[in-house]
Amino acid sequence: MLLLPSAADGQGTAITHALTSASTLCQVEPVGRWFEAFVKRRNRNASASFQELEDKKELSEESEDEELQLEEFPMLKTLDPKDWKNQDHYAVLGLGHIRYKATQRQIKAARECSALHSREWILRSEEVRL
Repeated sequence: MLLLPSAADGQGTAITHALTSASTLCQVEPVGRWFEAFVKRRNRNASASFQELEDKKELSEESEDEELQLEEFPMLKTLDPKDWKNQDHYAVLGLGHIRYKATQRQIKAARECSALHSREWILRSEEVRL
């Protein structure tokens, strides 16, 4: 539904094209991401262009997340994987300094980095060098 701004004082609105058919009622199921986006825009009184600007802002923040440099912590090599319930998972991923503020993209990048440089992989590479 397209909402136009109301007319200013002294101005009128007119319909220039009459509808060719009568309106019909149809049942619509409120599902899917498009409906959710519509409801979000309607509740915020925001236009689609505002949503696009917001999405671009999120994308720029995500690109900054990709540039995140993860630190190597020697303490992590001493942790026992069987004792995972008592470990600080953010510190294990190298995200201890940002903790709950970490985005999904940062957590995913840290997880991939830790998986690539896992303890077993490092040990195997050292064995090959010998």
